[in-house]
Amino acid sequence: MVGTGLVTVPWAYSQSGIILGVILTVLAFLIAFTTQYYIMVTAGSDMDYTDTLKRTFGWNGYRIGMLTYIMVLMIPITIFFSLLSQFLYPIIKFASNVVSGTPSENKGFDKSLDFKEFSYSWTCLIVFIYLFLITNRRDMQIFIRINTYGVLFTIIIIVFIAVVGF
Repeated sequence: MVGTGLVTVPWAYSQSGIILGVILTVLAFLIAFTTQYYIMVTAGSDMDYTDTLKRTFGWNGYRIGMLTYIMVLMIPITIFFSLLSQFLYPIIKFASNVVSGTPSENKGFDKSLDFKEFSYSWTCLIVFIYLFLITNRRDMQIFIRINTYGVLFTIIIIVFIAVVGF
């Protein structure tokens, strides 16, 4: 799973240097690999880790484990929503300025709650409705298609990191 922290990798490499950056990357890999190994050993032949939670900790442990999992997932979901809204607002604003012929202003935008005219608040509402409609679908093929492009973008980011690093 690749998170939004991957976006900070080029900055981290530029601050730490190539040798320390590689050492830290290998160290992070070893920590992640060891954690995954222990999870696989604990799971044994269980097909899903929720089965392992039920088997090991009982029904209450399963509930606490799933609640913890949901709470941990709320952080990247919130960050993803915020990033989508912040990236989409200037794009829509620029497109509307091009269509209407008004000159674009190159200043920051106000994030306060305002529904009187098109604002960041409207963008958040648009993103929420769009994401709600996509995730409400019963057919999961759209997620499979979107996920296949994730690999491509991850490769692009890795190439970018390598080019900037060298």
